[in-house]
Amino acid sequence: MAESIGTSTQAPVRNWPFIQRTRPSFEIGDDGRPPLPVMPSVSVPTVFMDQELRDWVVITKGTILALGPVNTVNPFTLAVVVPANGGTANTWTYTINDQNAAVIDTNGNLATAGENVTNVANEPFAVAPYDMFQNIKGRYLNYQIQPDALAVVTRRTIELPYFTYQDLGNPSTVAVAVAAMQPKIYGAVYASTGNATGITYNANTHDNIQNGNWLMSDPNGKFVKWDGVDYKQVCGQALLVDTNFPKDLLQYVQTYPMSEVPGSETGGYPALLAAVGATKACRLRLKF
Repeated sequence: MAESIGTSTQAPVRNWPFIQRTRPSFEIGDDGRPPLPVMPSVSVPTVFMDQELRDWVVITKGTILALGPVNTVNPFTLAVVVPANGGTANTWTYTINDQNAAVIDTNGNLATAGENVTNVANEPFAVAPYDMFQNIKGRYLNYQIQPDALAVVTRRTIELPYFTYQDLGNPSTVAVAVAAMQPKIYGAVYASTGNATGITYNANTHDNIQNGNWLMSDPNGKFVKWDGVDYKQVCGQALLVDTNFPKDLLQYVQTYPMSEVPGSETGGYPALLAAVGATKACRLRLKF
C-alpha cells in the first residue's frame, strides 16, 4: 500500500482563465486636493507684478475659483479657471498693465486699456492654494514661469485675513470695497454694504461675519457672507473669527526685517495678517 503524506482535499480544481482583465481601478485621488490640472484663463486681468520675477500674477492665493469657458487660444490646457463671481456675470476692465502684459481678451485679441469684457456667471469649485501667474504657455521657446498643471484646494480648513466694513473705510459699493483691498493682494474674507451691479450688499446679507456663518464669493473671488439665495454659491463656513491678536506677547520678540516671523517686525501679528494690514483672521472650512 502506498504511503500518503499530508491531507487531501475534496475541493475542485479550477483552471486560470486565459482572458485579459477589463476592470481597472477608477479611484484617482483625494477630494481635498483633486487631481485636476488647471491653468488660469488667458483672459483673466493682471493683479500685480512679482517684482523679483517680473511676471504678472492674475489669481492670488486664497481666491475662490470657477471653471472658465473652453480655452480656444490654448487648447492644450485641460481646464481653465477664473475668479468666481457669486453667480452673477461681472465686467473686467483691462488696464494699461493688461495691455503691457499682452493679456488676450475673450475674443482672442490682445487686450487694450479701457476695454471691457464679461466674466460670465459661474459657480465656485475650489480655492487657489498659491499665486497663479499669467498663462503664457507657448509664448516663449525657453521660458516657463509655472508648471502646465496647477493644483487647487477643495475640502480643507484654511485661514484668511478678515476685514470688517469699518476696516475698509465704510465703502459704499463693492467696487470701493475691492479698491480698498487692492493693496491687500491675497485672498480675504470681508464685509461690505451698499449696492453693486448684480449683487446687493447690505446689512442683512453681507454684514459682519459671525462664527458659523456660511460664505460665498463676491464678484472677485473674495469670501463674503452668503446671501441665502443660491445654495450652489456656498463656498464654506466660518468656524472662528479671531480678533485676539497679538498673542503670547509676540510683539516683544525681536525679529529681523523680511523674516516673516511674528515678532517686533510684524507687531506680533502673523505674517498672513501683517502682510496685508489686517488685524483679524477668519478660519473657515471649504465646502464645494
